[in-house]
Amino acid sequence: MHLLIDIASGIPLNASGAMTFFVTQAFGIVIEDLVTTTYRFLFFSSLRPPSLEERILGRVWVVAFLTWCTPMYLYPMLWRSNMGLEDSTIPFSVVKMLKQGKW
Repeated sequence: MHLLIDIASGIPLNASGAMTFFVTQAFGIVIEDLVTTTYRFLFFSSLRPPSLEERILGRVWVVAFLTWCTPMYLYPMLWRSNMGLEDSTIPFSVVKMLKQGKW
């Protein structure tokens, strides 16, 4: 769906970051599952709720991973916008209307 939205917005198939971004998400989930399973196997014999430190580490991992991989999806869209190309799939901008006082 995101790939189709990129194409409809005028981003060529080879410039879209949608496929790379979402395949990378699957890769990140596999890494996370491997690390958590290994951690539990090495340090805990039974399932238990994660501690506060473990939850914080998990959130840091998610933020770091998304910080690393999100630009590959957003940059093609931001580049088109920065070049002044007004050809998004939505024919109007609520933010632009608010700035111009038309709403």
